[in-house]
Amino acid sequence: MKVRTTLRPHEEIDVDEGEYLDLKRQGLLLPELTAPEPPKTTKKEN
Repeated sequence: MKVRTTLRPHEEIDVDEGEYLDLKRQGLLLPELTAPEPPKTTKKEN
């Protein structure tokens, strides 16, 4: 899997599951950039 770290935020690196868990435990992973969800609306009945 590809991740970005606080050490090299400008590049993505390939890590396996063990490396990912170790980086996450140490707090070295940057939050994943995901598209924001559109606001939920409720249907108004007239």
